Amino acid sequence: MGKAGILLVILALAVLLLAVIAVLDDTRFVIRRYEVRSAKVSRKLTFVFVSDLHEKEYGKNNEALIRAIADEHPDAVLSGGDSIIAKKAMYDTTESFMEKPIRLFCALSKICPVFAVNGNHEDAMRQTEYNEERPGMPGSHLARDLNDAYEEKLKAAGVVSLHNERIRFEGIDLCGLELIHDSYDKLRRWRPEEDEVEKTLGFDPDPDIFTLLVTHNPKYFPQYAQWGADLTLCGHIHGGIVRFGRHGLLSPDYTFFPKYCCGEYHLKTIRPETEKSAKDRTLIVSCGLGTHTIPVRIFNPAELCAVTIVPE
Repeated sequence: MGKAGILLVILALAVLLLAVIAVLDDTRFVIRRYEVRSAKVSRKLTFVFVSDLHEKEYGKNNEALIRAIADEHPDAVLSGGDSIIAKKAMYDTTESFMEKPIRLFCALSKICPVFAVNGNHEDAMRQTEYNEERPGMPGSHLARDLNDAYEEKLKAAGVVSLHNERIRFEGIDLCGLELIHDSYDKLRRWRPEEDEVEKTLGFDPDPDIFTLLVTHNPKYFPQYAQWGADLTLCGHIHGGIVRFGRHGLLSPDYTFFPKYCCGEYHLKTIRPETEKSAKDRTLIVSCGLGTHTIPVRIFNPAELCAVTIVPE
């Protein structure tokens, strides 16, 4: 065999290896655990963060995922959005696209409280381009109505949706942030105003209370930190599709090697009106549990995050 033949064999083996890794990483999930310390909490709190499910199931009726979550003994489950796939809602008037996540949330709400925010897929269902009837697809303009139905089913399942709202839970403030849909834009580079988070939420964090912010897109971590979130939980990036250690290849807005891709990040910021010195803010980004447009994961298994907040 000549050099060309040897190179072809090596290339074929490399492609085969990547294909095997892609299949394995798309059919399993790992549990990554994080610990955040703060003087603002008086007892340990554990949260399981579920993001970017995209109708994925692990085992029949998600039994494997439910069991893994229950084994963490969480005080609450937090959903970071994108439990559905928006384009399915555009063409599906039967509500079947929401069956798997609703079934999962029903099961989880029997274990502990469940809180959720919208991701770009839930938000897309309310946008104009998802509510125009498609030729040959009668009823495809009903995405907004289906979004309302989805919200009602979430509520019936026991899920508390935090649409730019705050709730006091076990001594901390849980906040759900949903920025405008332009914040996910793939073509224009939307830039938040300096006080974008404050304007969207309509309130500032209490400096004496630990503030946990759940929002979908990690791209704007500097704004979340400056607003004053002690801990922010995000998803959206899917780990960058292909992972090189802690670096992902591509984000959903077509940014190569996105800055906040997966894992834990820190920034020191100060709110001059309430703080005398810079505070350490934490961001945790989940690689997510599902896929959609590019159904590939390489060196990037799906991920369930368990986050424990402990007294400093």
